Amino acid sequence: VQSLEDRNETEPQMGPYEMREVSGTQVIFSLFARGSALRSRYVLVQSVLIVLLYIVLTICWLVLVPWTSNLDAASILYLSSYMNGFLPFFFALYINTNFSRWWAMRTQGLGAIYKACDENCMLMATFCPDEKFLPQREALICWCRALHALVFQLARHEEDLQLLVREQLLTEEECKALLGSSGCKARLVWQWILDMWHDLYKEAAIDRKVLQDAIRSICEGRQGVQVCFTFVTCQIPYTWLHLMSFIIGLNAFVLAIKCSIYSAKIIGDIENHETCQFAFSTGLVCHDEAIDNGVRLLSQAIQAGITPFVHLAFMEFATNLANPFEDDTTDFPMKLYEKNLAAQLKGYFEVKGSRLKPKTQPS
Repeated sequence: VQSLEDRNETEPQMGPYEMREVSGTQVIFSLFARGSALRSRYVLVQSVLIVLLYIVLTICWLVLVPWTSNLDAASILYLSSYMNGFLPFFFALYINTNFSRWWAMRTQGLGAIYKACDENCMLMATFCPDEKFLPQREALICWCRALHALVFQLARHEEDLQLLVREQLLTEEECKALLGSSGCKARLVWQWILDMWHDLYKEAAIDRKVLQDAIRSICEGRQGVQVCFTFVTCQIPYTWLHLMSFIIGLNAFVLAIKCSIYSAKIIGDIENHETCQFAFSTGLVCHDEAIDNGVRLLSQAIQAGITPFVHLAFMEFATNLANPFEDDTTDFPMKLYEKNLAAQLKGYFEVKGSRLKPKTQPS
């Protein structure tokens, strides 16, 4: 059975990276790097199918049409240009919407959870520093780490409370209590933290002001969990997503038809003109029309492969942003967040009482 740390080590999310390495022209030498759109099997398969459709249609035109050089592609070119004209607008709107939701989950969701955990540990370290409060301090750290792990588990639909028990983040009694409860389990953990502060207040270990600060912080953390699952469970409207996918598929189909007609027309022109000739004395000699036709044919082939790939890659990227708690390379790195959270919470108690004395001001 994998531990939480081992499980995090095997997750594929991207951690910190050097932005300069992917912001220049040198990126063309790392097209298949981890996190690249070219590593997406779905995008590559769909793009290859469109290229194959383009090739098949080109062969059909050459076989079925006697004089392909006389093909008129003006109408299909107008349709393709029209669709490529308004498609970027829908793309920008869709990507901006998903990116805004993604950023809200990171700042108002996880950010609020981390802030609440930090504030609770700071309050505990400051107002309950004695060794007799060691059980409360350890419980607070474990509960904060447990609710953080539960956010990712529930968002992935991979609830595993026994994993948290093995990692000693939850006790068997706490696990049974969560299993027998209804509602979002990550939000319910905040109730235990509030109960702990209330018990400290009843024991006169803290005053009312500290309790109020703890309640405010806990409510903000609970709201952060709710923000995460509000965006995860409230998806983009189906009609909008279906329309976007339909437009991208239709545009790719129209583009394949347009490129195939142009390619068949160019090949027909090549057959009607002299091609390149090679001789040892003169080398390779090509007429201007042959060179122009070769460049035009190559541009149509590139367009048939690149344009659908870019559209599909952006579509998949924007769709992956809808639930950044899963295990795609663009999702939140649970491994990094978990380690940073655990280290930060423990750090408050480690430095308590070891602060430096203020320097004496010179007279």
